[in-house]
Amino acid sequence: MNNLFEQARVAWRVNGGIVNGHDPEYKNLVKVCKAEKLDIDLVIPLLLSAVESYFAYCRHRKTDGVFCEPPSSFTVYINNQRWMREYPTSQTNKPKQRKCFHCGNTDVVNKADFKPWRCWRSECKTEYEKL
Repeated sequence: MNNLFEQARVAWRVNGGIVNGHDPEYKNLVKVCKAEKLDIDLVIPLLLSAVESYFAYCRHRKTDGVFCEPPSSFTVYINNQRWMREYPTSQTNKPKQRKCFHCGNTDVVNKADFKPWRCWRSECKTEYEKL
């Protein structure tokens, strides 16, 4: 089990996080697991995947142009129970579907500068002219 914990610490350090020391961090994890009434033997195997998903989430947020707080120390990560959170995956691989601003139709024409997309329907054209 300590080998898995050490792998999680190494993954944290490789991705730019601060590592304080094996013994204090392990004791903090034991303390948090006792407080939450969790079995440490079940938590440690999941810790490495939690660390990897956290850094994958941060990388996706950076590619999306959204701020992601820099990684703190591994002790803070354990104490704040960030390893228990589920981080969403990025939606950057899926292109945003173009829809008419008025009716929601997906058959749209090119938009003018700073105006939303519109379709060919006459009602949408008149609403578009009012913008």
